[in-house]
Amino acid sequence: LVASSSPCRIDGQVLSFFSGRKWGARQTIMIIDRGQIDGLNQGMRFAIAAPNQADEDLGDAIIYSLTPHFSLGLILSASQPRERGSRIQGTAAAGQ
Repeated sequence: LVASSSPCRIDGQVLSFFSGRKWGARQTIMIIDRGQIDGLNQGMRFAIAAPNQADEDLGDAIIYSLTPHFSLGLILSASQPRERGSRIQGTAAAGQ
């Protein structure tokens, strides 16, 4: 069997912020409900969207620390503060 290198979509959710607040803005650390078993890697970038507006890109983040089930990301940009429950959307190579 040959592993596929085609990308797969990863969707997740912001569970919390290290600040303990309900909102996070640029340079805020967030906890994401996806990890290594979901195909995330250190350095991956994700779009951030409002909880009920998954098609509207409102910022981006980078993954910098991973566990099997959770990840830590840093918000790099945001057009407005992000709230808990915000959606993250990214792409990973299949078979990672």
